[in-house]
Amino acid sequence: MPSLEYEYLKSILTIRIITFSAWTDPQDEHLPDKRHGLLADSPAAFAQAGSVIPWENVQEEAPFEMTNRGLGITLPLLPLEGGLSVAALECHQSYQDNRYLGIYLTKVGTGPNQYARVNCHKLGTGLLSHNTRARTQRLFVRQAQTDEREYQRTQYFQLRRIAFALEKYTVLDMIYPASADAGAGGLPNETSQARTWVPPNFPAVLPIPKGSRKLAVAILLVRPSDNEAVVVMMGSITDLQVGLCVCEAETWNQGYGALQAVFATGLTQFTEPWKLDCHHVHPEVKPHVQQGRKIYTVDLGIMAIPKRNVKNQAVEQLLETLESAPVQRFGKMHALFRRTKD
Repeated sequence: MPSLEYEYLKSILTIRIITFSAWTDPQDEHLPDKRHGLLADSPAAFAQAGSVIPWENVQEEAPFEMTNRGLGITLPLLPLEGGLSVAALECHQSYQDNRYLGIYLTKVGTGPNQYARVNCHKLGTGLLSHNTRARTQRLFVRQAQTDEREYQRTQYFQLRRIAFALEKYTVLDMIYPASADAGAGGLPNETSQARTWVPPNFPAVLPIPKGSRKLAVAILLVRPSDNEAVVVMMGSITDLQVGLCVCEAETWNQGYGALQAVFATGLTQFTEPWKLDCHHVHPEVKPHVQQGRKIYTVDLGIMAIPKRNVKNQAVEQLLETLESAPVQRFGKMHALFRRTKD
Protein backbone atom coordinates (compact mmCIF):
# COMPACT_ATOMS: atom_id res chain seq x y z
CA MET A 1 0.00 0.00 0.00
CA PRO A 2 1.48 3.43 -0.94
CA SER A 3 2.75 5.53 1.95
CA LEU A 4 1.27 8.89 2.93
CA GLU A 5 4.50 10.55 1.83
CA TYR A 6 4.14 9.09 -1.63
CA GLU A 7 0.50 10.13 -1.91
CA TYR A 8 1.47 13.65 -0.87
CA LEU A 9 4.25 13.72 -3.46
CA LYS A 10 1.86 12.43 -6.10
CA SER A 11 -0.60 15.24 -5.33
CA ILE A 12 2.22 17.79 -5.78
CA LEU A 13 3.10 16.25 -9.13
CA THR A 14 -0.49 16.59 -10.28
CA ILE A 15 -0.40 20.32 -9.56
CA ARG A 16 2.57 20.81 -11.86
CA ILE A 17 2.25 17.75 -14.08
CA ILE A 18 3.76 19.27 -17.22
CA THR A 19 7.04 19.88 -15.39
CA PHE A 20 7.02 16.83 -13.14
CA SER A 21 6.49 14.38 -15.99
CA ALA A 22 10.26 14.66 -16.44
CA TRP A 23 10.97 11.42 -14.58
CA THR A 24 12.88 8.40 -15.88
CA ASP A 25 13.04 4.69 -15.09
CA PRO A 26 16.47 3.17 -15.89
CA GLN A 27 15.00 -0.33 -15.64
CA ASP A 28 13.03 0.31 -18.83
CA GLU A 29 16.18 0.53 -20.94
CA HIS A 30 15.68 -3.10 -21.97
CA LEU A 31 11.89 -2.65 -22.22
CA PRO A 32 11.52 0.46 -24.41
CA ASP A 33 8.00 -0.51 -25.54
CA LYS A 34 6.66 -0.89 -22.01
CA ARG A 35 3.76 1.53 -21.55
CA HIS A 36 3.32 3.99 -18.69
CA GLY A 37 1.16 6.91 -17.67
CA LEU A 38 2.46 10.43 -17.07
CA LEU A 39 2.82 10.08 -13.29
CA ALA A 40 5.77 8.17 -11.88
CA ASP A 41 5.16 4.92 -10.01
CA SER A 42 7.74 5.74 -7.36
CA PRO A 43 9.68 8.79 -6.01
CA ALA A 44 12.85 6.96 -7.08
CA ALA A 45 12.00 7.86 -10.68
CA PHE A 46 13.04 11.47 -9.91
CA ALA A 47 16.58 10.55 -8.86
CA GLN A 48 17.99 12.06 -12.09
CA ALA A 49 15.65 15.07 -12.16
CA GLY A 50 17.64 17.34 -9.85
CA SER A 51 18.86 19.52 -12.72
CA VAL A 52 15.43 19.99 -14.33
CA ILE A 53 14.36 23.66 -14.37
CA PRO A 54 10.75 24.77 -15.00
CA TRP A 55 10.31 27.01 -18.04
CA GLU A 56 8.92 30.44 -17.26
CA ASN A 57 5.91 30.64 -19.54
CA VAL A 58 4.06 33.95 -19.53
CA GLN A 59 1.25 32.58 -21.69
CA GLU A 60 -1.85 31.06 -20.16
CA GLU A 61 -1.57 27.29 -20.07
CA ALA A 62 -4.32 25.04 -21.35
CA PRO A 63 -5.98 23.32 -18.37
CA PHE A 64 -5.49 19.64 -17.71
CA GLU A 65 -8.08 17.39 -16.17
CA MET A 66 -8.73 13.83 -15.11
CA THR A 67 -11.32 12.16 -17.36
CA ASN A 68 -12.65 8.66 -17.95
CA ARG A 69 -10.03 8.40 -20.72
CA GLY A 70 -7.18 9.31 -18.41
CA LEU A 71 -5.36 12.59 -17.94
CA GLY A 72 -6.38 15.13 -20.58
CA ILE A 73 -3.53 17.49 -21.36
CA THR A 74 -2.45 19.81 -24.20
CA LEU A 75 1.18 19.54 -25.30
CA PRO A 76 3.27 20.35 -28.39
CA LEU A 77 3.69 17.02 -30.20
CA LEU A 78 6.41 16.29 -32.76
CA PRO A 79 6.07 13.06 -34.82
CA LEU A 80 9.15 10.84 -35.07
CA GLU A 81 9.94 7.69 -37.04
CA GLY A 82 8.60 4.30 -35.99
CA GLY A 83 5.21 5.56 -34.84
CA LEU A 84 6.65 7.55 -31.93
CA SER A 85 6.12 11.18 -30.99
CA VAL A 86 7.94 13.45 -28.56
CA ALA A 87 5.92 15.82 -26.38
CA ALA A 88 7.53 19.02 -25.15
CA LEU A 89 7.51 19.63 -21.39
CA GLU A 90 7.75 23.13 -20.00
CA CYS A 91 11.18 22.55 -18.52
CA HIS A 92 14.83 22.42 -19.56
CA GLN A 93 18.16 21.35 -18.10
CA SER A 94 19.87 24.73 -17.67
CA TYR A 95 19.10 28.43 -17.90
CA GLN A 96 21.40 28.70 -20.92
CA ASP A 97 19.63 25.94 -22.83
CA ASN A 98 16.54 27.06 -24.77
CA ARG A 99 15.56 23.52 -25.70
CA TYR A 100 12.60 21.84 -24.09
CA LEU A 101 12.87 18.44 -22.49
CA GLY A 102 10.53 15.91 -23.99
CA ILE A 103 8.90 12.56 -23.26
CA TYR A 104 8.25 9.84 -25.80
CA LEU A 105 4.66 8.88 -26.53
CA THR A 106 3.02 6.26 -28.71
CA LYS A 107 -0.57 6.30 -29.91
CA VAL A 108 -2.76 3.48 -28.65
CA GLY A 109 -5.91 2.22 -30.34
CA THR A 110 -8.30 2.50 -27.40
CA GLY A 111 -9.71 5.84 -28.53
CA PRO A 112 -9.03 9.09 -30.43
CA ASN A 113 -5.89 10.96 -29.32
CA GLN A 114 -5.13 8.26 -26.75
CA TYR A 115 -1.43 7.90 -25.93
CA ALA A 116 0.95 6.07 -23.61
CA ARG A 117 4.44 6.99 -22.48
CA VAL A 118 7.27 4.72 -23.72
CA ASN A 119 11.09 4.82 -23.68
CA CYS A 120 10.82 5.89 -20.06
CA HIS A 121 14.52 5.29 -19.41
CA LYS A 122 15.37 8.59 -21.08
CA LEU A 123 14.11 12.08 -21.87
CA GLY A 124 14.08 13.61 -25.32
CA THR A 125 16.74 16.32 -25.38
CA GLY A 126 17.75 18.51 -28.29
CA LEU A 127 14.62 17.57 -30.24
CA LEU A 128 12.45 20.55 -29.38
CA SER A 129 13.24 24.27 -29.24
CA HIS A 130 11.38 27.55 -29.60
CA ASN A 131 11.70 27.25 -33.38
CA THR A 132 10.51 23.65 -33.59
CA ARG A 133 7.26 23.35 -35.50
CA ALA A 134 5.49 20.93 -33.20
CA ARG A 135 1.69 20.93 -33.40
CA THR A 136 -0.03 21.56 -30.08
CA GLN A 137 -2.52 18.77 -29.50
CA ARG A 138 -5.02 17.69 -26.88
CA LEU A 139 -4.20 14.13 -25.84
CA PHE A 140 -5.24 11.63 -23.18
CA VAL A 141 -2.96 9.33 -21.20
CA ARG A 142 -4.24 6.63 -18.87
CA GLN A 143 -2.18 6.07 -15.76
CA ALA A 144 -2.89 2.31 -15.82
CA GLN A 145 -1.79 1.13 -19.26
CA THR A 146 -2.98 -2.14 -20.78
CA ASP A 147 -0.66 -3.96 -23.13
CA GLU A 148 -2.74 -4.09 -26.32
CA ARG A 149 -0.73 -7.05 -27.54
CA GLU A 150 -2.96 -9.16 -25.29
CA TYR A 151 -5.77 -8.54 -27.76
CA GLN A 152 -3.86 -9.37 -30.91
CA ARG A 153 -5.30 -12.86 -31.15
CA THR A 154 -8.83 -11.85 -30.12
CA GLN A 155 -9.87 -8.83 -32.18
CA TYR A 156 -13.18 -8.73 -34.03
CA PHE A 157 -15.31 -6.66 -36.37
CA GLN A 158 -18.93 -6.55 -35.23
CA LEU A 159 -21.15 -5.37 -38.08
CA ARG A 160 -23.93 -3.22 -36.71
CA ARG A 161 -25.90 -0.60 -38.63
CA ILE A 162 -26.00 0.45 -42.25
CA ALA A 163 -27.67 3.58 -43.62
CA PHE A 164 -28.51 4.37 -47.24
CA ALA A 165 -28.93 7.73 -48.92
CA LEU A 166 -30.97 8.19 -52.13
CA GLU A 167 -31.11 4.45 -52.91
CA LYS A 168 -30.95 1.19 -51.00
CA TYR A 169 -28.27 -1.47 -51.48
CA THR A 170 -28.40 -5.23 -51.01
CA VAL A 171 -25.63 -7.52 -49.74
CA LEU A 172 -25.09 -9.97 -52.61
CA ASP A 173 -22.03 -11.84 -51.31
CA MET A 174 -19.29 -11.86 -48.65
CA ILE A 175 -15.75 -13.24 -48.73
CA TYR A 176 -13.68 -13.89 -45.61
CA PRO A 177 -10.93 -16.30 -44.48
CA ALA A 178 -11.94 -19.87 -43.68
CA SER A 179 -10.63 -19.34 -40.13
CA ALA A 180 -13.62 -17.09 -39.44
CA ASP A 181 -15.96 -20.09 -39.65
CA ALA A 182 -13.54 -22.32 -37.76
CA GLY A 183 -13.60 -20.02 -34.74
CA ALA A 184 -17.32 -19.30 -34.81
CA GLY A 185 -17.89 -20.94 -31.44
CA GLY A 186 -15.79 -18.34 -29.62
CA LEU A 187 -17.09 -15.20 -31.32
CA PRO A 188 -18.82 -12.38 -29.42
CA ASN A 189 -22.58 -12.05 -29.67
CA GLU A 190 -23.79 -10.26 -32.78
CA THR A 191 -26.16 -7.29 -32.76
CA SER A 192 -29.76 -7.60 -33.91
CA GLN A 193 -29.39 -4.52 -36.12
CA ALA A 194 -26.90 -6.34 -38.36
CA ARG A 195 -29.44 -8.99 -39.30
CA THR A 196 -31.58 -6.42 -41.07
CA TRP A 197 -28.97 -6.17 -43.83
CA VAL A 198 -26.51 -9.11 -43.41
CA PRO A 199 -28.04 -12.30 -44.89
CA PRO A 200 -28.52 -15.21 -42.44
CA ASN A 201 -25.92 -17.40 -44.16
CA PHE A 202 -23.14 -14.83 -43.55
CA PRO A 203 -21.53 -13.90 -40.22
CA ALA A 204 -22.08 -10.49 -38.64
CA VAL A 205 -19.05 -10.90 -36.34
CA LEU A 206 -15.66 -11.68 -37.90
CA PRO A 207 -12.21 -12.21 -36.34
CA ILE A 208 -9.47 -9.87 -37.56
CA PRO A 209 -6.42 -11.80 -38.86
CA LYS A 210 -3.24 -11.13 -36.93
CA GLY A 211 -0.64 -9.17 -38.88
CA SER A 212 -0.23 -6.14 -41.09
CA ARG A 213 -2.65 -5.37 -43.96
CA LYS A 214 -4.67 -8.55 -43.60
CA LEU A 215 -8.18 -8.71 -45.05
CA ALA A 216 -10.88 -9.79 -42.56
CA VAL A 217 -13.96 -9.47 -44.77
CA ALA A 218 -15.04 -8.18 -48.18
CA ILE A 219 -18.71 -7.28 -48.69
CA LEU A 220 -20.28 -7.01 -52.15
CA LEU A 221 -23.20 -4.56 -52.20
CA VAL A 222 -25.42 -4.07 -55.25
CA ARG A 223 -27.79 -1.23 -56.09
CA PRO A 224 -30.89 -2.91 -57.60
CA SER A 225 -31.99 0.12 -59.63
CA ASP A 226 -29.02 -0.07 -62.04
CA ASN A 227 -26.97 -3.07 -60.80
CA GLU A 228 -24.05 -0.84 -59.82
CA ALA A 229 -21.90 -2.73 -57.30
CA VAL A 230 -19.33 -1.68 -54.71
CA VAL A 231 -16.96 -3.71 -52.52
CA VAL A 232 -16.32 -2.70 -48.92
CA MET A 233 -13.26 -4.37 -47.35
CA MET A 234 -12.12 -4.28 -43.73
CA GLY A 235 -9.03 -5.64 -42.01
CA SER A 236 -5.84 -4.75 -40.17
CA ILE A 237 -3.46 -1.87 -40.86
CA THR A 238 -1.02 -3.10 -38.21
CA ASP A 239 -1.29 -5.61 -35.40
CA LEU A 240 -3.11 -2.97 -33.35
CA GLN A 241 -4.91 -0.82 -35.94
CA VAL A 242 -7.75 -1.52 -38.33
CA GLY A 243 -8.69 0.03 -41.64
CA LEU A 244 -11.01 0.09 -44.63
CA CYS A 245 -10.78 -0.08 -48.41
CA VAL A 246 -13.55 0.50 -50.97
CA CYS A 247 -13.34 -0.41 -54.65
CA GLU A 248 -15.39 -1.24 -57.71
CA ALA A 249 -16.54 -4.83 -58.20
CA GLU A 250 -14.34 -5.84 -61.17
CA THR A 251 -11.99 -7.99 -59.05
CA TRP A 252 -14.70 -9.79 -57.09
CA ASN A 253 -14.77 -12.95 -59.21
CA GLN A 254 -10.99 -13.33 -58.87
CA GLY A 255 -11.40 -14.45 -55.27
CA TYR A 256 -9.95 -13.70 -51.86
CA GLY A 257 -6.33 -13.41 -53.06
CA ALA A 258 -7.10 -10.63 -55.55
CA LEU A 259 -9.19 -8.75 -53.00
CA GLN A 260 -6.41 -9.12 -50.42
CA ALA A 261 -3.97 -7.53 -52.89
CA VAL A 262 -6.30 -4.58 -53.52
CA PHE A 263 -6.88 -4.15 -49.81
CA ALA A 264 -3.16 -4.17 -48.97
CA THR A 265 -2.41 -1.34 -51.40
CA GLY A 266 -5.47 0.85 -50.93
CA LEU A 267 -6.54 0.72 -47.30
CA THR A 268 -6.98 3.76 -45.10
CA GLN A 269 -8.25 4.57 -41.63
CA PHE A 270 -11.94 4.37 -40.81
CA THR A 271 -12.11 8.11 -40.17
CA GLU A 272 -11.77 8.89 -43.88
CA PRO A 273 -14.74 8.61 -46.31
CA TRP A 274 -14.40 6.88 -49.68
CA LYS A 275 -15.73 8.46 -52.87
CA LEU A 276 -16.14 6.46 -56.06
CA ASP A 277 -17.92 7.52 -59.25
CA CYS A 278 -21.22 5.88 -58.29
CA HIS A 279 -20.89 5.39 -54.51
CA HIS A 280 -19.80 7.34 -51.47
CA VAL A 281 -19.03 5.25 -48.36
CA HIS A 282 -18.87 6.83 -44.91
CA PRO A 283 -17.64 4.35 -42.26
CA GLU A 284 -17.59 4.68 -38.49
CA VAL A 285 -15.90 2.28 -36.08
CA LYS A 286 -15.98 2.28 -32.27
CA PRO A 287 -13.61 0.01 -30.32
CA HIS A 288 -14.40 -1.47 -26.93
CA VAL A 289 -13.15 -4.33 -24.80
CA GLN A 290 -15.52 -7.11 -23.79
CA GLN A 291 -14.39 -10.07 -21.68
CA GLY A 292 -10.76 -9.64 -22.68
CA ARG A 293 -11.55 -9.29 -26.38
CA LYS A 294 -11.21 -6.13 -28.42
CA ILE A 295 -14.28 -5.54 -30.58
CA TYR A 296 -14.75 -2.91 -33.29
CA THR A 297 -18.43 -2.15 -33.92
CA VAL A 298 -18.84 -1.00 -37.51
CA ASP A 299 -21.53 1.30 -38.91
CA LEU A 300 -21.62 2.03 -42.64
CA GLY A 301 -23.28 4.84 -44.55
CA ILE A 302 -23.59 4.54 -48.33
CA MET A 303 -24.78 7.29 -50.67
CA ALA A 304 -25.84 6.34 -54.18
CA ILE A 305 -24.45 8.59 -56.92
CA PRO A 306 -26.46 8.49 -60.19
CA LYS A 307 -24.69 6.72 -63.01
CA ARG A 308 -23.57 9.13 -65.73
CA ASN A 309 -24.62 8.58 -69.33
CA VAL A 310 -21.59 7.24 -71.22
CA LYS A 311 -22.41 9.16 -74.41
CA ASN A 312 -22.87 12.48 -72.61
CA GLN A 313 -19.70 11.86 -70.65
CA ALA A 314 -17.72 11.36 -73.89
CA VAL A 315 -19.13 14.58 -75.35
CA GLU A 316 -18.23 16.49 -72.19
CA GLN A 317 -14.67 15.17 -72.30
CA LEU A 318 -14.33 16.22 -75.95
CA LEU A 319 -15.64 19.68 -75.15
CA GLU A 320 -13.12 19.98 -72.33
CA THR A 321 -10.36 19.07 -74.80
CA LEU A 322 -11.58 21.67 -77.28
CA GLU A 323 -11.71 24.29 -74.54
CA SER A 324 -7.98 23.89 -73.94
CA ALA A 325 -7.08 23.67 -77.65
CA PRO A 326 -6.01 26.71 -79.81
CA VAL A 327 -9.06 28.67 -80.99
CA GLN A 328 -7.62 29.21 -84.48
CA ARG A 329 -7.65 25.50 -85.23
CA PHE A 330 -10.82 24.32 -83.50
CA GLY A 331 -12.92 27.45 -83.36
CA LYS A 332 -15.72 26.35 -85.70
CA MET A 333 -15.90 22.80 -84.36
CA HIS A 334 -15.95 24.16 -80.83
CA ALA A 335 -18.94 26.37 -81.65
CA LEU A 336 -20.74 23.46 -83.33
CA PHE A 337 -20.42 21.28 -80.25
CA ARG A 338 -21.49 24.13 -78.05
CA ARG A 339 -24.72 24.45 -80.02
CA THR A 340 -25.26 20.71 -79.96
CA LYS A 341 -24.78 20.55 -76.20
CA ASP A 342 -27.09 23.48 -75.61
